[in-house]
Amino acid sequence: MKISINSVNFLEFFASFLYDTGKLFRFVKSRHFRSKKREVFIRKYVYLYERLIFSAAFVAGTLCIARKKGLEVMNLIQTNSLSARQAEQILALLNECQKTQPIHISFPFEDGNCFLLLLDESETLAAIMGMILPPDGSSDEEPVECIAFTRPSLRRRGYFAALLEKACDISGEHDILFPVDPESADTAATMKAIHADRVDQEYQMKWDFDPAAERFDSPMVEKRPLTFTCTSAPEGDVNESVDPDSCWDCFHSADDPDPAVTILTYKFLETPPDPMCSPAAVCMARMQPVPDVPGTFHACFYGFRVHDLCRGLGIGEAAFCLVLNDLIARGCTRIVLHVSSDNYPALSIYKKAGFRITETLSYFMY
Repeated sequence: MKISINSVNFLEFFASFLYDTGKLFRFVKSRHFRSKKREVFIRKYVYLYERLIFSAAFVAGTLCIARKKGLEVMNLIQTNSLSARQAEQILALLNECQKTQPIHISFPFEDGNCFLLLLDESETLAAIMGMILPPDGSSDEEPVECIAFTRPSLRRRGYFAALLEKACDISGEHDILFPVDPESADTAATMKAIHADRVDQEYQMKWDFDPAAERFDSPMVEKRPLTFTCTSAPEGDVNESVDPDSCWDCFHSADDPDPAVTILTYKFLETPPDPMCSPAAVCMARMQPVPDVPGTFHACFYGFRVHDLCRGLGIGEAAFCLVLNDLIARGCTRIVLHVSSDNYPALSIYKKAGFRITETLSYFMY
């Protein structure tokens, strides 16, 4: 589908130009042109001539503006499944963006999402947008999550605006949620320009330690005794290997599972078990081997949930402490996690354990 980058549908006027030209040509050959009814001829001629001049002037003016600004008619592709070539083009564009500023947001390559690819006439990918659509039947309050990138050399030319216009058509009544790296000045300026509101902020927290020397302790472990089970499986055998509530890259691409990666699933029970809140807490961790350091791993901790009836009792802190010690025993030397800035109980637990904020991600609603 061809579109105009400045979002003015001059193709409609161009069609009008061609229509008026044909109509005027037919009129000249008609009997009215050869008749003596000068008033009829003059009236129709002036009307058609004015429309013809207006249409031609608009088309010429639009093309001159586009040429002056270096804009061209682009090719907008919409698909729910990326071809191998399209995926390669997106990776190349992301690499170009990475050269100007580190990228901390994971692009949703998985089939089933909606992808918008904007290519120029030479088939060079100028801008991309990945749309994570709400499940069928969800309420209008569920937003559409959009992640967009523009080739650095082609920014400030209206490419993002063209993608956003199409995204609004696709999203319908749903709001659009943009995860944004606050350190990106271009992205922040774009969010301001479209009057998007910041609605949330998320932190990445990290802890590096020596497994032989460190162990996490908490008085809640004795005060709120818990038992837990831990099941492990290769990454490809687990449906969710990233936090569904986070856009952070969890060391991998979900559509290309790494057989060397292990997914751990933890479930915690109170002692004695309380049937009203079972399990009391759940969480997951993704363990990835450290290259060239046999027997050591880095872990991404995610999906931490405490049962509603167990909150505010110290169970979250006790469960987190048990997980950390289990990961240390398995050879983990680094643990990364992600948490919303307004999740004060979780932030308090993580900071007590020694985790520090390393990166920030903002969410803007449009």
